[in-house]
Amino acid sequence: MNLLPSMSKSHRVSGYALGVREDNRPFVYQCCCIEALGEDINEMRDHPKCRMITYRTFRKHCAGVREWAKALGYDRWLPISKCQYVAFYKSFYQDRPCYYAVHSAIEFIWTEEET
Repeated sequence: MNLLPSMSKSHRVSGYALGVREDNRPFVYQCCCIEALGEDINEMRDHPKCRMITYRTFRKHCAGVREWAKALGYDRWLPISKCQYVAFYKSFYQDRPCYYAVHSAIEFIWTEEET
């Protein structure tokens, strides 16, 4: 399930489609659990350093969060920060630091931009 079908993989990794990197947020959208290996997702969720964080912390570190939330149907009258069905986490994905959000049992993952 690609919520942003106009994005190519290169745009997602570069952060272009999910917010231009002028904001200097180091984490860019990588993929969602549907596009990833189940083993990688399980390791990320079960990592000993995985912990729940606030929306504010998530947005502070991840580029394109507003655009992502808008693609899910959230707006200023229904902010994702107030939705009880969305949770935010900090963990490790493929042995790299990551932030991820869980919405409707789908994990959306942001990782540090690859150089």
